[in-house]
Amino acid sequence: MTCRGLRYAFGETRAVDGVDLSVRPGEVFGLLGPNGAGKTTAIRCITTLLPVPAGMVRVFGHDAARDRMAVRRLLGYVPQQLSADAGLTGRENVALFARVFDVPRRERAARVAQALAAVGLTDAAGRLANTYSGGMVRRLELAQALVSAPRLLMLDEPTIGL
Repeated sequence: MTCRGLRYAFGETRAVDGVDLSVRPGEVFGLLGPNGAGKTTAIRCITTLLPVPAGMVRVFGHDAARDRMAVRRLLGYVPQQLSADAGLTGRENVALFARVFDVPRRERAARVAQALAAVGLTDAAGRLANTYSGGMVRRLELAQALVSAPRLLMLDEPTIGL
């Protein structure tokens, strides 16, 4: 993943101002800064949840501004705000993401089980998400991001609730 000159503004307020970074396959990278520094906005541009109005973002060779769907197929994303459905079980939440991210039907059950096991939620998979602790919900969201076997995993504020 590479960003060059990434800029984003909300009206007159520059949230991201000329970010340059490269992350190679297998590398772990942390984007650090104070509250309001634009970290979440930069992540949303990289994940194509926000457009890239200035600069360049490439994910495994795909331009995030021009080929958003190809980029999305390569990504797993855990947002800062919790997104798990409290009325579904852990397994159902992860299975929903497997369908959304087009995991082949014949692989879904195994991939859901693998993702839940990877985050230590196998024993809680049949419980409603609204019975999970805050840390368990964060791990559930990580399982949702992992179920599609992404090549790039983006975590926004990954330590919240852990």
